Amino acid sequence: MLRKGNSKKISAQDEYYYEKTVPHDHLLRQINKAVDFSFIRILLSDRYSKHRGRPAEEPEFMFKICLLEYLYNLSDVQVIEHIRVNLAYRWFLGLNIDDDLPDDTTISYFRVNRVGLDKFQQIFQQIINQCIEYGLMKAKPTRAIIDSTHIIADVAIPTWLTLVRQSLKRVIDDLNLVDQVKAAYFQQRYEVLWEDLKGKTRDEKLPYVLELATQIVKVAGSLLSKNEYSNSSVIMLQKVILDREETARDRIISVVDPEARTGHKSDMRKIQGYKDHIMIDEESEFITAVKVTPANAEDGDQLMSLITQFKEAHDVFPKEITADKAYWFGKKSTIFI
Repeated sequence: MLRKGNSKKISAQDEYYYEKTVPHDHLLRQINKAVDFSFIRILLSDRYSKHRGRPAEEPEFMFKICLLEYLYNLSDVQVIEHIRVNLAYRWFLGLNIDDDLPDDTTISYFRVNRVGLDKFQQIFQQIINQCIEYGLMKAKPTRAIIDSTHIIADVAIPTWLTLVRQSLKRVIDDLNLVDQVKAAYFQQRYEVLWEDLKGKTRDEKLPYVLELATQIVKVAGSLLSKNEYSNSSVIMLQKVILDREETARDRIISVVDPEARTGHKSDMRKIQGYKDHIMIDEESEFITAVKVTPANAEDGDQLMSLITQFKEAHDVFPKEITADKAYWFGKKSTIFI
């Protein structure tokens, strides 16, 4: 439940200290001067109950924390630790020096459940609109530059054997929620099998573990699909098994980050994670469109998505597009201006 108004206000005494300690040319002061974040409260109001629950942290306040994470490459845990000691961060968030901070888990809940991809996209485009309104960027861009950069998945990449074992364990855990007897049965079989495989190499162990995993998929798949619990763990294990075939494409590389994939920066260099495709206005250097894909996605398949993303938000196409040759290949269609 949202409070009636934003309750955060910096006291006169703390404002004096911030004035003395936070440089006037600090990046956060520049952002705060150029961007009006107040629209975020209205935009996200439908994600909060009007009459039930405890008073929630202000949406604008929480979004600014997410922005700090992006600007300074911080995790949920790290950003809270930094806010505790960084006066510039506290000033940007509208906090007094002795104000309490939310738990780091509140940030992830806000990001996933209060905002989500669609709302983040709306916030992003609203900020671009402000840049246009304030004359920081032309309403009809002359040229846009499109390129991609790789994002390394923030997970340990396991061996095939470990990947199968991790996927198998998740299925047993989910199966335990609906049938404890069968879950205990497969857990015991797995433990006995793993004991018997001691002394063998990974390649020697893998076929036996795959055989057990295949049996678990058959049993758990029918049970979990009929229950309120999701059978996503079964689907993942099934794909991990099929990924062992030589003809397999789009292989899963982590059960912790199942959307990450292996891409190729060059013939010799592999990238395991994602690609961040961005469109930038050449003159102002503002990012105007963004799309994140698995690392194995074709650049050319994202070209139209980036262009139409900007067109749908601002009802105009850039007059010219500059991109490397990778964006020439893939799914494209004619643009009518």
